[in-house]
Amino acid sequence: MHSHVIPNVLDSAEIARVHALIQRSRFVPGSESAEGAAEQVKSNEQLQCAPGDARMLGELVFQALGRSREFHRQALPLEISVPMINRYGVGMSYGAHFDRAFIVGASGRQIRTDLSDYRTVNGLTMPFTMKQSINGKPVAEVSISTWEVNVPIDDGIFRMPAAKQ
Repeated sequence: MHSHVIPNVLDSAEIARVHALIQRSRFVPGSESAEGAAEQVKSNEQLQCAPGDARMLGELVFQALGRSREFHRQALPLEISVPMINRYGVGMSYGAHFDRAFIVGASGRQIRTDLSDYRTVNGLTMPFTMKQSINGKPVAEVSISTWEVNVPIDDGIFRMPAAKQ
């Protein structure tokens, strides 16, 4: 899995608002929100806050991402899930798992992702078909013809093209 950190998405005033929200909320075992195999490997703590605070946090993060040129260069999401704040103490981790097929987006719409047509590629079992639906209506189907594992990629292909004059 590859992750990319986008620095400075939130400004100092927004970070202060998040800190205040954390102070008036509490952390609960992360396993409480996990399902299936994730319950066995999710060993962290997750912020539980009042519904109004959860909405405020979501709006704050979505607005910040909307301002971030780097985010727009790296991702083109159809929808973004409500953010969760997690923390990890000594010995805590969130092991390998698959998220559930249904996730509720920030708009409250139910997003479903189904993976199928699994085949073995270099010792890994990989899906060759992905279907997504929103509130039961199909919105995307992707057929994968080839998987390549651990192939070097030039960072240059992710740079935005120069603006047209």
